Amino acid sequence: FSGTHLTGVTFAENSQLTSINSVFSGCSSLTSIDIPSSVTSIGNFAFYGCSSLTSIEIPNSVTSIGYSAFENCSSLTSIEIPNSVTSIDSFAFRYCTGLTSIEIPNSVTSIGNSAFSGCSSLTSIEIPNSVTSIGSSAFQNCTGLTSVTFTENSQLGSIGESVFSGCTSLTSIEIPDTVTSIERCAFQNCTGLTSIEIPNSVTSIGYNAFLNCTGLTSIEIPSSVTTIRSYPFSGCTSLMEIIVEDPVWLTSSALSSYRNILHYYLDVTFNSNQGSAVDNARVDYGTTVTQPTNPTRDGYTIINWCTDPECNNDFNFSTLITEDIILYAKWGKNPTITFNTDDGSEVQPVTITYNTTVTRPDTDPTKSGYRFINWCTDAECNNNFNFSTPITEDKIIYAKWIKVYTVTFDSNGGSDVEPEIIDHNQYAYWRYPYRENYGLAYWYLDNEDEAFDFNTPITADITLSAKWELNRYWVSFYDGNKFLSEQEIEHGSNLAMLQPTKKNYTFIGWYTDYACTRKYDFDEPVTQSMALYAKWVRDYTVTFKSMGGTAVPNQIVHKGETAAEPISELAGYRLVGWYTDVECTRQYDFATPITANKTLYAKWEEIPVEKVTNNSTVALAVGGGVGGVAGLSVIGTIIGVVVKKRKK
Repeated sequence: FSGTHLTGVTFAENSQLTSINSVFSGCSSLTSIDIPSSVTSIGNFAFYGCSSLTSIEIPNSVTSIGYSAFENCSSLTSIEIPNSVTSIDSFAFRYCTGLTSIEIPNSVTSIGNSAFSGCSSLTSIEIPNSVTSIGSSAFQNCTGLTSVTFTENSQLGSIGESVFSGCTSLTSIEIPDTVTSIERCAFQNCTGLTSIEIPNSVTSIGYNAFLNCTGLTSIEIPSSVTTIRSYPFSGCTSLMEIIVEDPVWLTSSALSSYRNILHYYLDVTFNSNQGSAVDNARVDYGTTVTQPTNPTRDGYTIINWCTDPECNNDFNFSTLITEDIILYAKWGKNPTITFNTDDGSEVQPVTITYNTTVTRPDTDPTKSGYRFINWCTDAECNNNFNFSTPITEDKIIYAKWIKVYTVTFDSNGGSDVEPEIIDHNQYAYWRYPYRENYGLAYWYLDNEDEAFDFNTPITADITLSAKWELNRYWVSFYDGNKFLSEQEIEHGSNLAMLQPTKKNYTFIGWYTDYACTRKYDFDEPVTQSMALYAKWVRDYTVTFKSMGGTAVPNQIVHKGETAAEPISELAGYRLVGWYTDVECTRQYDFATPITANKTLYAKWEEIPVEKVTNNSTVALAVGGGVGGVAGLSVIGTIIGVVVKKRKK
């Protein structure tokens, strides 16, 4: 029936047919067929090119499926292979592009070359552990295939040439640990493959085994691999690391093109020795391992990592790692520091990190009658403890004390003075209380008249009392800036008046300010030291020339005051006034303030004389010749006689 337009085939009941060979090859219109249960083999090309065949049931009598038996059955979507089938021959289902799933029974031991090649709709497949061999290109170009599963206890010996070549949707595959070889181009163009685990059973990897697996980022080659053919990872543009478990591959020509991403990792195991867990590390061969974050352990501090369990040999983290290594944590017990205060106030013990310093207690201890000096390393306190010293073992440090005494100050009416705490054999300090109007003369111990010597070492509690004296003050006397004298005077006493003299001046009094605006009252008691300033007024002499009259004494007149007009007499004359010039032409006004020495001259005017004769009056005009007398210059010379007749 090869090549006919046959659409259906029916076999008679109780058919004796045992095999179907190429009789239906090319029957492109055949849609279904019921294979009799007498058939034991489906031979070569049995249904080749039956492109309309959508489903077929293979009876349990069939033991083998021949070469290209269902090749190009493009409408076939699923097929159930019975558990009686032991082999699927080459090209058996090639180009069954509509086939989405197929279940391979546990009876099948071999899958032939290109058996499922080109089954682009096939998405997953499970290969049973009965299969011992898979032929080359068995699943080539199954572009929809996303997963391949090998059942547990697989007996597969190798991944054949181009078996999964072109399976672009395949993202991962777990190769059974029975496989010893991955043949050439086995995973060629599996562009969706991002990771793959090669089991430790594989001994060889073929030429271009992973050619153009552009999604592959990392791959690990186990130590079992002894042979790697050329260019196994050619075109793997995303490959970032190739991990080898045998350092021989670091220098192998087979992987020379990948030296920059080739890694031989070594395991560094961290044994924390009862501490918290530390993640182990993997490092490249010939590189160093980074020191991990320190583990923790109650009551201990890590000191270092060592190469031996006894921790006798410290590990140097600059050492290049060339083999797997176990490092052991070396611990130091955190020391406790006890503070022995020798009957002083309690200081709590502290536990510190191993090989670190202890912090000095914030507050020094106290002890009645003693002063704390320092902390020491020995009970006798001969050696001070250095708080910058790292400590690696439990330690006791001792308080050092010195005996102290209290010096009490009784100020005897003065302001309060705080007691002083003095170290044994040291010295008290002079204190300065205040008492109004008194000065501190000295401090005394027992005898009021004997001053205490502050150079005396203190060896017991003592009380010192203040000896007071009334304040004494100094009063200085000045004439302007010129010092005249000074007086020492006791508080509350009255100052004795000092009477200075100064030519051509009159002393006015003493003043408390330089400008002489505040006059000092000598009746007030002195309560402080001070300076007093003399106030003066300038004196001028007014000289009176009486010009023949009775003498007039000179007048001493303060500057700015006026002279008193004096009286002078001259027989027969009347005093006209006083003048500033000898010719008596400028009369002086006694309301004028005096600002300089002055001489004044008397001016006289003759008094007329009347003589009565025979009821007549005779007037004599007498001329004079004395100073300022008005009239003639010669007294007694008669110039003329005037006679007036008295009327009856």
